[in-house]
Amino acid sequence: MKKRLLLLILLFTFIISVTTFYLTWNYIDPYEFPILGILLLGFTFTLGLSSLFAVVLYFFKKVYFRGKVYVQNILSSFRQGVLISVFIMLVIYFQSL
Repeated sequence: MKKRLLLLILLFTFIISVTTFYLTWNYIDPYEFPILGILLLGFTFTLGLSSLFAVVLYFFKKVYFRGKVYVQNILSSFRQGVLISVFIMLVIYFQSL
């Protein structure tokens, strides 16, 4: 898979997940449907943050490695983005306790 195609997929995933997060935030009442609202908000927030962090970390790696970045670097950036977004979700969860 080419780097450009993978980055476009990540950008498209970010746009779709942020749109879904916005629509869920505005149109699903979490008091009426608490499980669906919380799960959908958490999933779209995590997916959006992970794809955003994957693109940002990719560009940091591109600067750090001076342009020699491979597909494996994008995939590792996505894994790191997932870990960062899960960490942020846990921080938000523990703050609400």
